[in-house]
Amino acid sequence: MAILIVTAGILVAASIRQDFEEVLATEYRALERQALQAESQVGGVLRGLNVGLRGLVADQEAAPRLPAQAISQHQLAFLKEFPEVRTVTATDETGHVTAAESIQTPQDLDAIRKFNIAERDYFRFHRDARAVDLERVHISRPFIGVSKRWIVVASRAIRGKNGEFRGVVVTTIIPTFFEPVLREILANDVVDAAAIHNRQGDVLYRLPDPEKHIGKNVSKGAAFQRYLQSDSHVTRYLGTVVTDNLKRVLVFGKVGDSGLDVGISAQYDRVVAKWYPVAAAKAVLYGLFVVLALAFSKELRRRQDARMALSRSEARFRLLFEESPVGFLTSDGEGNIVLMNRAFMAIFGYEPGEIKTMSEWRQTIQAEQQGAVRDEEVEPPRHKAAETTRQFEEVVTCKDGATKTVLMRRLHLGDDMLLAVVDISERKQAEELLKDREELLNTMSSMTHTGGWVFDPVSGQGHWTRESARIHDLPDDAPIDVAKGMDYYCEEYRDTIRAAVNDVAEKAEPYDLELEIVSATGRRKWVRTIGEPIVEQGKVIKVQGAIQDITRSKAAETELKARNEELERFNRAVIGRELDIIELKKTINTLSMELGREPPYPLAFLAGKDGDIGK
Repeated sequence: MAILIVTAGILVAASIRQDFEEVLATEYRALERQALQAESQVGGVLRGLNVGLRGLVADQEAAPRLPAQAISQHQLAFLKEFPEVRTVTATDETGHVTAAESIQTPQDLDAIRKFNIAERDYFRFHRDARAVDLERVHISRPFIGVSKRWIVVASRAIRGKNGEFRGVVVTTIIPTFFEPVLREILANDVVDAAAIHNRQGDVLYRLPDPEKHIGKNVSKGAAFQRYLQSDSHVTRYLGTVVTDNLKRVLVFGKVGDSGLDVGISAQYDRVVAKWYPVAAAKAVLYGLFVVLALAFSKELRRRQDARMALSRSEARFRLLFEESPVGFLTSDGEGNIVLMNRAFMAIFGYEPGEIKTMSEWRQTIQAEQQGAVRDEEVEPPRHKAAETTRQFEEVVTCKDGATKTVLMRRLHLGDDMLLAVVDISERKQAEELLKDREELLNTMSSMTHTGGWVFDPVSGQGHWTRESARIHDLPDDAPIDVAKGMDYYCEEYRDTIRAAVNDVAEKAEPYDLELEIVSATGRRKWVRTIGEPIVEQGKVIKVQGAIQDITRSKAAETELKARNEELERFNRAVIGRELDIIELKKTINTLSMELGREPPYPLAFLAGKDGDIGK
């Protein structure tokens, strides 16, 4: 069977490959026909231009020399015949302009007649021409002219009777000169791009988007290099082109000996789009063949190994079903309970056979929503075309009367239904405990006017607690970052907090500062701010800390300091008065003693300090 499938695959692959090559060959042939047509038309246009140029050259070579007025009339007639030609100029052998006319840009004639074109490439081409190029029309590379537009020069040499060089006749051509030819080529649905190049790789004109491509050089592209290296009149190429960086099926054709070529192309994706349906159809047919072959082979093996495989499968399923930590229950399309595993029985406390139907089980567990089985009882799975799985939480009553919170997921298996149940009671309790702790933390934070914060030292982004936002008179959910947070500090403290934040982020140095802020509502507050680094592998990965509103304690501290200072002043005043009285009493006692009287004031308490004055 494997050999048959491989052989068929090789034959189909070869057929698909052959179809692809035929589609590509057909496209190449169509493009080559268009290239030949374009060559013929471009050649015809150039021949017409050459005939006109010969007439203008003949005017310059005439003997005796034609009057200037006649030469001018002939040049104007030429310009009317070729409206894409902007100017006609004739020069002598030194490059000086001897005659010039223009219908489109007559304002440029005075400047043109003063030109000397001796150093121009096309002038040197004719002056230094080889014998084979003496009568050749030269097409220049495109360049930006005085009118700030792209132009191309078509020129022909003026020669004497013996072929000596006597000057050139020069025509400046707008690149749209080639548009009618390319427009006709693009009318064919096989082609979506056409261009005319010179042998240097310059794009003289291209459709579509001519303004985007005129003057662009494609000489370094692989397609153009293959064309230059080819001796064939027509060159094929498949690959990405530098013109628009798209993969294309491309044909180059040489336009006689003019030095020009035409490039006709189609996008590769559009070409192979014709091949895709056939290839896809053959691939699908092969796939069907493989499927049928494999199915036939498997059927043969299945018939031979059915009992053994079924036994092993049932054993594995039973083991998985019974040993799974997730509770499982299965029911048939009529709502009858078929199986329940150990985990399911452990969650609800029921043994197999105690509850026989989903309806009975739903009533027994007294679920708040009862959504896990209600839909199944009303509308069996085989009648449902849309929802096949559903998940939700339920608070259920177990056999022993205890309530549990469980997560249920329902899955349809054909006409059967599988119900998976996970006891999440502990998780819900943990969530409630966490919620209570968060509320307690928020309460404590509010009572102590202390908030927390954390930020990433690299991005500067972070978050804070509700109390931190309230300290700044901001909404509880107001976003924050380091730069914004430091802007709330009074200007005289900003350098201090910035230095502290930089040190904790870069040097892992914690800080504990008391500074003043201006809140979002303009209130000035004193805060205590603490920052601590979180370091991993020697690098600060986060900075966390706390901020406490200490405005009241600061105010109390200031008031206490003022009261102390006032009390000290009062004490100094009182003590000074008492000392003056003591000195007066000491003086009176001394005078009394000198008069032989008893000292009237007892100053014994000063005996240890001032001798016997107190006696």
